[in-house]
Amino acid sequence: MELTAAQIDIIVRTVIERVRSMSAGAAQDPLPNAPSTVSSSTLELAHSLVTLESLRGRLDGIQTVQVPPQAVVTPAVQDELRQRNVQLLRSKPASTPQSGPPSQLLVLAPAEMEQHLASQVAQAGGDFCRSTQATKADLSQIELHIHHPAHRALWCTDQPFAAQVACLRSQHQELRAVQISGLADIQQAVTEAEPSVLILNQRDWTTAAIGNALRAWNRSTLQ
Repeated sequence: MELTAAQIDIIVRTVIERVRSMSAGAAQDPLPNAPSTVSSSTLELAHSLVTLESLRGRLDGIQTVQVPPQAVVTPAVQDELRQRNVQLLRSKPASTPQSGPPSQLLVLAPAEMEQHLASQVAQAGGDFCRSTQATKADLSQIELHIHHPAHRALWCTDQPFAAQVACLRSQHQELRAVQISGLADIQQAVTEAEPSVLILNQRDWTTAAIGNALRAWNRSTLQ
């Protein structure tokens, strides 16, 4: 599937912004720390990757958007907030380690799955993100997410083989992707490959089965 001009622009701008931020170092982060309290004019997000989709229909009356300390905010989001005169803040890092899964999880799946899958993703300690249905654009989102060795992503797509080839061609050193066909594959995949990305064929998985896969993956990484 070919990328549109808009998708290519988003990817290029995101990569450039990411390279600049990495070169500048964490000490030069332009976003101030947010206060401990959140008012009604503040939108608080828990996403590790903040895209325009994360903000859709949620900015009316909002003066401040608060994101986690290590969240990746796309340039398109920064432009949108700037145009709306909305301030972007990073929340203060937690003083004590949080319980739950030891890594941050991103689930990339088609929009039609969101209604039934988003709550299960949240229960598993992850963030749901709508896929673009364009393999290269989706891979870019995953590469941004797994910049930290402990970050993981589950990619549910109707083009699993194209997704697998794209992952194999990726130069991202933290990207280790495997395709699984059922729950029984998860433990073996973790043992043999320690994957940072699980690829699922959308045609073979229900939202309930994906929820079970997330829980099984969490259990496997804790063993």
